[in-house]
Amino acid sequence: MDTKLFDFGDKEQLFLLAYPSVTRELHVVLEGATKIQSSYVSRVERGLDPEDDISPAGLLATHHLMNSFLTYQYRVDSFDDALQERNFDAIDHDYIVLNQQTPAIAVSSLFSLDEILKDDDIVRVVLNVFPVDHNCTLAIFSYANDDASKARAKLDRILTAQDDYQKYELSKLILESIDNFLIAPAQFDSWCKSKRERIKTAFISTLLRDTELEEHPDLMLF
Repeated sequence: MDTKLFDFGDKEQLFLLAYPSVTRELHVVLEGATKIQSSYVSRVERGLDPEDDISPAGLLATHHLMNSFLTYQYRVDSFDDALQERNFDAIDHDYIVLNQQTPAIAVSSLFSLDEILKDDDIVRVVLNVFPVDHNCTLAIFSYANDDASKARAKLDRILTAQDDYQKYELSKLILESIDNFLIAPAQFDSWCKSKRERIKTAFISTLLRDTELEEHPDLMLF
């Protein structure tokens, strides 16, 4: 996949672009759940939490274990089975072409639309953003077939916007929902101190809770 030019019509290439993002997120949530569970067990052993009763630490550990299981099940059902069967049509994609855009941001992430439920799980979206040359960047959204319609409805403002407004809406989504992104050093160095601080503060505010960021032009990442 990484040795040939990008082709929007190549369903296998689009699938294989999304797959590492899902796998990376699965690794993160499994690692996080393991650490939180270990901390909870340590608290029980030290007598800080009851062994046979509900506690906040126990509930937190259980929540993260459930999230890691659901993320694992998502990859199995939506990606692993499709990869084994070479059913690359199992994943839908939308893409945004950002022309006249120097390399600024790279993203590889799976994130959830927590307020949108689907059976016993939530709707999930894969986002990849990467420059293809010095004047063009692509943003590609990928969804399991049964997530696509709900995800597209939620992301409609980004998908249908144009030019700088589209870049701004995409920037807000990245800051609100994505933890795995890279800012090009040249892009970062071009920002004034107040903009750097605003972006840093905005990102930190979303780490532990869902936060809808207030509108501000300094949230533009591109």
